[in-house]
Parts: sequence; C-alpha cells; structure tokens
Amino acid sequence: MSPDRGRPRHDVALTRDWLAEGTRRLLEAVEALPDDAFGGASRLPGWSRAHVVAHVARNAEALGRLAAWARTGVETPMYADAATRDADIERSAGRPAAELRHDLAATAAELDLALDALDDGAWQATVRARAGREVRASVLPWLRVREVWLHRADLAEPEPEPGPGRGPGPGPGPGPGRGTDATGGLVDLPEGLLAELLTDVAGTLSADPSCPRLRLRATESDLVVPLGGDAAAAGAPAEQVGWGGAIEVAGPGAALLLWLAGRSSGAGLSVEGVAVQPLPAERAATDEGAATDEGAAADEGAADDGAGLPLLPRWL
Repeated sequence: MSPDRGRPRHDVALTRDWLAEGTRRLLEAVEALPDDAFGGASRLPGWSRAHVVAHVARNAEALGRLAAWARTGVETPMYADAATRDADIERSAGRPAAELRHDLAATAAELDLALDALDDGAWQATVRARAGREVRASVLPWLRVREVWLHRADLAEPEPEPGPGRGPGPGPGPGPGRGTDATGGLVDLPEGLLAELLTDVAGTLSADPSCPRLRLRATESDLVVPLGGDAAAAGAPAEQVGWGGAIEVAGPGAALLLWLAGRSSGAGLSVEGVAVQPLPAERAATDEGAATDEGAAADEGAADDGAGLPLLPRWL
C-alpha cells in the first residue's frame, strides 16, 4: 500500500466529520459577510468573494455527480468541460448576496445526501476527478474538505501590499468583508486536519520536478512536513524522508499552508531561522480549491534584513 493510502484523508468517517465542521464554519462566515462585501476582492486575485462562494456551490454539485457515478456505475463527470465550468461560476457570481448564501447552503446539503447514499461497495468505486486522475470514491469527502476550509480562508481580506519600506504593509482597518480573521479561520482546526492539509498540498507541489526540497516546520507543534522529491510526492511521513540538502521554512502551521496554497507571500515565516521578507504574489484561480502563482518571489534588495522564500510551482 502506498503511504498516501494509509493517510487520514481516506478515512470516510473522519473526513466527513471534518467536512461537517468546515461547512458549518464556511456557512457562518458567508452569513456574516455584509451584502456589499460579496463584490469585494477575495484572496484569489481576479475573483470576488461572490466568485469564491459561487465556485464552492458549483463544486458541491460536481462532487455530487461523482458520488452518483460511484453509486450507479454510470459515468457522470464533474464538469462537461472547462469552459462550461468557468461560465457557470461567472453566471452564479452575478447573483444577489441572499441567493448566493442560499445556493451555498442548498448545494452543501444536497452533497451530504449524495454521500449518505453511498454504501461500502460504492465508496470503493473508481471515479475520475476533474484533472482526469482516477480516485476511489472514499476520497470525495476529503476533496470537499479542502474546498470548504481553504475557500473560507479566501473570504478574508486580501494580503496588504508591502508598505514603502521592506515588509508587509499595515493590516486593513474595519470595513466590509472582515467577517473572517487574518488566517481565514485556519486556526483552531480539528485535530489532525492542518497536518493533512499541509501534507496534501505539499505532496501535490512535490510531484512537480521544479519544486524545491524543503523541510516545513510548524512552530506551534512538532509537525514537520517534507516538500519536494519522490517521497514527499507520495505522501511519506517526515520520518521516512532523507533531509540532505533540504532548507527549513518554519512558522505557524496556518501561515505555512497559506503560503503553499498561494494565498500568502510568506508573512510570518522564516527560512533557516531568518525572518522572511515577503513580496506581493501574483496568483490566479486555476483548479478545485486552488490558486497560486509560481511562488512568492525573493526580494533581492532585502538581504540585509530578511530572507527570501524559494519559488514554488503552482498548486493544482
């Protein structure tokens, strides 16, 4: 069995618990947003908060189609094609705030019913995710877990542009759209979830040959996650990875995850013990629950008082 197959993301009971909690928090965050905040920028450049909410609703429908495929054996792809997916999101994002809230809640409930209908045999059925990768239906709740938790973070105020000196600019003041905290709720996560999210994102990035070899260390715990190389791509635990030549990037687990997923230029992180000098990232929405640039660029002029983060490939 591959290292990935033994990970918690394949435990349906556990991931459905994470999904229920993440959905509850997402719905509460969206309910708390003022109506005029839906048109404001999200953490995904080019997408408003309305786009994020519309995407998560359409994703619920798409995963529901995969659940139906697993249950009936009749092939029902997530989306007809990329253009249709994008057009559906764009059209949905134009709805009034009240309709978006209802759409998000209704599609989440429908997906729960679709997952409830899967028996032991259906959970073992093979379906294809959007990128064409074959997966067991047992991973469907995990795919949705990533959506609800990371997109909740996208509802937070975008990272401020650096100020006139080196370093992040001042945080935003009060105003519309501050319905989530600075990490978008990626604190106080259920036990084990942050580690699984970090390992999942790191594994995807590690499959890219251009991915740097890093040792990611969450400073609030003993969590260490490998990035780069075959072992990390396969989801191997840190104790099974050789660390020769790996650079350590450390910081709060939420800050590490936001950087890996392209939501942050690296504020709050350090490289080999030296605080990061972040630059603004240019990111674009690309795939289910993912938007990144080529990574947070190092500031060549900041060598005296800050470290630069290595370049990362796109996540998904």
